[in-house]
Amino acid sequence: MNKYSDLTKDQMISVLNILHSDTEWKFNQELDNDGKGTNTCIEFLGKDTSCAQFNIDQDEDDELRFYYKMDDDFDYSETEGESMLEKKTGDIDDFLRQLNGVKEENDSSELKDPKEQIKSYYLIKCKEDKFTKTTEYQTKYISFKSDLVDSYVKSKSELGIGSAIINFSLLYRKKDDVDVCLVEIKINYVTMDEYFGNPNILKDLNIIFLVDDEPVEISEQTAHEFGASKYVGFDEIGLLTIGVDNLIKICNAEKLEFRMSGSRGVFIEQEVDEYTMYGIKGFYNSLFDNEFEVDYLIEGIKKEKEKEKRESEKRKEKERKEKISKRIKENTKSSDSSCFVVTATMGDVNHPIVNDYRTFRDEHLLTNYFGKHFVNLYYKIGPYFAILIEKNTWLKKMTFEKLIKPIHKRIKNVDE
Repeated sequence: MNKYSDLTKDQMISVLNILHSDTEWKFNQELDNDGKGTNTCIEFLGKDTSCAQFNIDQDEDDELRFYYKMDDDFDYSETEGESMLEKKTGDIDDFLRQLNGVKEENDSSELKDPKEQIKSYYLIKCKEDKFTKTTEYQTKYISFKSDLVDSYVKSKSELGIGSAIINFSLLYRKKDDVDVCLVEIKINYVTMDEYFGNPNILKDLNIIFLVDDEPVEISEQTAHEFGASKYVGFDEIGLLTIGVDNLIKICNAEKLEFRMSGSRGVFIEQEVDEYTMYGIKGFYNSLFDNEFEVDYLIEGIKKEKEKEKRESEKRKEKERKEKISKRIKENTKSSDSSCFVVTATMGDVNHPIVNDYRTFRDEHLLTNYFGKHFVNLYYKIGPYFAILIEKNTWLKKMTFEKLIKPIHKRIKNVDE
């Protein structure tokens, strides 16, 4: 264990912004290096190709590795990374002391300020926009599923394949003395189609919160956007203004339900669970009233961390079983057959195009939540399409021209 072991991924990104602030950092993957869950590495990538790895189970000699940018030969300058890390160690330690609360040398029992603990856990501070001088704070995304949206995606897909993930977040933007609270809804459409028209599900977005059976309507839409997702599929985003008075009503609810609708009607309706309430109340506490339900939110942090720990242990156990299963399968047949449709179309498991798809899957799709969701969906339906394609020359040609070729062109340019 080391000084980074208990940090959240957002806090790790804050460390990296101190270390190298001239790039945008994103979580890439969590590695189980020894297959036993006792050598975990959490890896982040910068837009400038820099790489950082937090080895949370190692001692301080190998707690953080930093590789500064790739050179023209696609290699890292490890010495330059080490030099930058050495120079910034003092600033990082100051940040960690601030994060954890300064402990007196003879009083190891002193705890972090609960108010700061709530703010650091429930709120993400984004960089100030240097052009507009606007500072933004945001909650973590909370994800929902909607059968109606899933059905719509499948109906509009050329292949009849797809699903969607609805994400909810609260935003706070401040410029000088002007501030605004917003609700952000982002739908990620997971589809194999190269082109996918804007579904406009979030056009004319309206949310009604049922606060202890009293309706609170949020309908002032300030933005509606659609475009290709960074990872897979397409994103539709809608923003609504929410007044602080309505936010207070929501935070004080004993029971909270919501209904979301847009130009295509109601697309989700359900009760808000306790973890979502922690996020909403934590947002309000951090920005407007740091005396609000402090004990409740501290208890929420404990519960969420315990939940994250359980989920992490489940993932590690699942990965361990998958590794064992993979080794067994490798003894009987190639593990590369999972690229079902591409392999069936190209007729060769080792075809260069198949290799490109496999690389994209491993390096991009399997490194994020949305990509994993897409791969799991593909593994369920891919074999059936592969059987049809293998037996039909015309279908092979059409699949190559209309699906494999255009998507291959896109994934080859994904990092450019």
